[in-house]
Amino acid sequence: MIVSIFNQLKRKPTLYFLLMISILSSVLGVFVPFINGSFVDVLISAESTKSIVLWATLLLLIGITNIIVSYAYNVAAKKFTNKISTQLIQKTINHVWHLSYTEILKYNLAYLMQRIYTDSNIIITFFMDNFFALIINAFTVMALIVILWEINKYYLLISVIFTIFYAIAFIVIKKNLSEKALKCKNSSNVFYSVLNTQLSNFEDIKIEVSFETGNKIIKNSFNKYWKDLVSFLKISQKTNSIDGIISLCFQVTSFLIGGFQVITGSMTIGEYTIVNSYFTIMLSCIKYYFNFAKSYQETKVSYKRLDEIFSTPTQNYYLIENNIEKVNTIQLKGVCFKYADKLIIDNIDSVIDKGDIVSIVGKNGTGKSTLLKILIGLLELDSGEILIDNISYKELNWNDFRSNTVAVATQTLACEQVMVSEFVANLDIKKLNKYFKLVFNDEHFIDNNLTKSFQDLSCGEKSKLLVVRALSKETPIILFDEPTANMDFQSSKLFVDFLLDLNQKIVICSTHDEKIIEVSTKKILL
Repeated sequence: MIVSIFNQLKRKPTLYFLLMISILSSVLGVFVPFINGSFVDVLISAESTKSIVLWATLLLLIGITNIIVSYAYNVAAKKFTNKISTQLIQKTINHVWHLSYTEILKYNLAYLMQRIYTDSNIIITFFMDNFFALIINAFTVMALIVILWEINKYYLLISVIFTIFYAIAFIVIKKNLSEKALKCKNSSNVFYSVLNTQLSNFEDIKIEVSFETGNKIIKNSFNKYWKDLVSFLKISQKTNSIDGIISLCFQVTSFLIGGFQVITGSMTIGEYTIVNSYFTIMLSCIKYYFNFAKSYQETKVSYKRLDEIFSTPTQNYYLIENNIEKVNTIQLKGVCFKYADKLIIDNIDSVIDKGDIVSIVGKNGTGKSTLLKILIGLLELDSGEILIDNISYKELNWNDFRSNTVAVATQTLACEQVMVSEFVANLDIKKLNKYFKLVFNDEHFIDNNLTKSFQDLSCGEKSKLLVVRALSKETPIILFDEPTANMDFQSSKLFVDFLLDLNQKIVICSTHDEKIIEVSTKKILL
């Protein structure tokens, strides 16, 4: 998946526009040292100001051109990088959406989001920083080799020697650097997910006055992150120190050779300036390749972590063609489900017909919500069978089934930081108003709450909105998970009265509400 994204990037016209600008900038960068050095020699030997003005004007024009080119490149590159990073994040999230429900539950979602966001940005930034630089620095190095060979072979020899030193240093630290980077990234993501969880849990912390406990959880997580961070920083700074030592030796050697040649008259000061500038550019190019190797090791960690997500197989329900528009019967035969080796649902049998109102009844934790998740294909049975009009649930196109055949009213949303207007954006507003009036005698609820956040609604209002959303889909099967748990007496009575009018549908409720249980035609006891 990630490789395919990079292949798509290569077909983007913006990428080649950036490449052309980058090449122009590099050409100007190679040309400027020659202008500067020549200008120094002109200053020493000039007999009039005319030549000085000419060289200064040339230098000004090149400088202005370079500034304009750099501006255009930086703006275009930032826009392009952010756009592509967002696309990669969206593709990753879409892949996660299509994983099995149990696979998603393996992740701490705050940690997962932090990981996806961080790794996507690191990968795309690395790609953008190096897609052009690898090519341009290669051509720059070849051009400088030719120039230094023609001007001063000693400088070329020094470049080769120090390149070997860089290679040896990198080979020694490569494996350790990669391992430390992986541990640090994982610890960082875990720590920020803990921060997110504790901040999201502010209401419970305030109610229970559990500030000390919250701080302890944060501190424990930070200590683990701090240990891995310090370990990574040590190896990273050790790498930078080695780089600094080699660079310093490189420059000192350059000054010594150049200084001796200027004193002996075998090189002018201007030529020394040119050669020393090219020598510095050569050093930068060599350092780039070894810094590239270092950042590649760090980016490879992000690539592996993102690829791990993409390598997890999705549920390809769309390949199955069994689409059901009308349902007469649901059969449960010996339905069993385990969670973490604990038997939650044990040998449930039931036949549910069109027109039935079925109550799933049991104590908290006995698997009522779990059974609803099984009925909509989020969880898979450990044993037993479910038949929808004699079609096995294993043969259903679940995406189509959830879109057109079954509607679900959950107890609440997992994430409530969404506006009501966003929540109903893809729904038929007329149908929502219709069912608000039919069920709760309130046809203005949507209009009155569109500008509110879902989390700002009362618990009862949230329940009503979730119930009405399910009803507005007008599917042959409707599942309700504790629909009246947060409603006031009058609202719950209106809801129960409305259930009696759904005689052409299959209605299944997990509930503790005696009013719903009384009007039920069948019960499933857990």
